[in-house]
Amino acid sequence: MRRLIGLSLFAAMVFVIALVWTAPLSVVVDEAGLARRGISFERAQGTIWSGDLLGVRIGNQPVGQVSLELKPGAMLAGRLGYDMDVRGPAGQGRGDVAMPLGGGVTIRNMVADINLQAIERLEPRLRQVPATVSLTLPELVTDRAMGCRRVDGRLRTDLLEKLGTSLNWAGPAMAGVISCDGDGRYQLALANVGGEDEIALDAVASPQTASYTAEARVRTTNRRVADTLLLLKFQRDGDQFIYSRANGVVRSMGEAG
Repeated sequence: MRRLIGLSLFAAMVFVIALVWTAPLSVVVDEAGLARRGISFERAQGTIWSGDLLGVRIGNQPVGQVSLELKPGAMLAGRLGYDMDVRGPAGQGRGDVAMPLGGGVTIRNMVADINLQAIERLEPRLRQVPATVSLTLPELVTDRAMGCRRVDGRLRTDLLEKLGTSLNWAGPAMAGVISCDGDGRYQLALANVGGEDEIALDAVASPQTASYTAEARVRTTNRRVADTLLLLKFQRDGDQFIYSRANGVVRSMGEAG
């Protein structure tokens, strides 16, 4: 009798393992609740162990294909962990992603090159410049609503260097950090690396409210650059030019946000 019970338990265990082994990747996606977090895709293919998400979008921004390879050791810590590879019109990147059973997402050791010409919310004139953003993300930890709990991220872009060639201007590289503001929002702070001008960009984004604000400030003595800033809807304020944007709306100086 004991042998029969043992064989039955073994058979049940093999059956469960077989189900998990062959479970489609869509099961993981449904459990992760990506749609509630503003992440959509056209199709999932493969299994929980190895598969691809095709036609991925974050909000309205096309991302491309996300390939996932399960890291079995992560399951011992009570989470699903994957080696992640991202490729598409917006760029490419690699890193580790984990989805703890309690919710949220953890990304570690990610590096990515982002194609600014494919970023739909970027000002159309800037999208004409063949520029990139290099992202290094040693760690990002979110809550269940994708709010920022902890992040260590660094950015660098050659946008102004590439833009400067058409203006006869030695545009500087821009570099900065990503951080949390303590209320679940993500903060971005960029500043010029060298050069004669003073340039800064600060932005705050909230996944919970799907909102963001951004402000760029420039001090320059280059007349051609100043004229270009005005064409890009920067507003002159004393000795600097300011550009503010919130959820796709350009705000004039002094306008309530």
